[in-house]
Amino acid sequence: MFWNRFEPDSEARFRGRFAERSIPTLRFALPVAIIIYLFFLFWDYAVNPVGLGTTLAIRLYFCVLVIVAFGFTYLRFSRRWMRAIMCGTIILGATGIILSVFLVPEGFRIGTSVILIAVTFACGLARLVFWSAAVACAAIIGITNSILFVHEASTFDYFNTNFSLSRRPLSA
Repeated sequence: MFWNRFEPDSEARFRGRFAERSIPTLRFALPVAIIIYLFFLFWDYAVNPVGLGTTLAIRLYFCVLVIVAFGFTYLRFSRRWMRAIMCGTIILGATGIILSVFLVPEGFRIGTSVILIAVTFACGLARLVFWSAAVACAAIIGITNSILFVHEASTFDYFNTNFSLSRRPLSA
């Protein structure tokens, strides 16, 4: 099912048309992603006003990367690599969110579990096909769990991040 392909010449035409049809969606989605990403500065300020400078730097860095990806949509040679570029952009954006959450006190208990849901929507909006989306989601799960490990997270944090949408410990 996942390995089905067209004949080589039809496959090349399909990939070209798919990339060509995806460009207008990407040109709309990328600026919207920047706006939404920057709106989360209000959440950063509400939860941890002291760390706002650091989270702002993380968010601005991501915005620059998205602007670069947006610029790639206008370059003809990059259309062949657009799925990889978008997959990388989604992974880096989610990494920025994870790092911002890491800097917030008790951040992994507040909202990490919804990152994968947001990334799933981002993969659809970026028109990633199954394998590109699977790579993005697997990378984000790996990055999140690596940061949890470095953070010496509790069993609850691992459970909450990977299996639950709960925002409070089970005992509360």
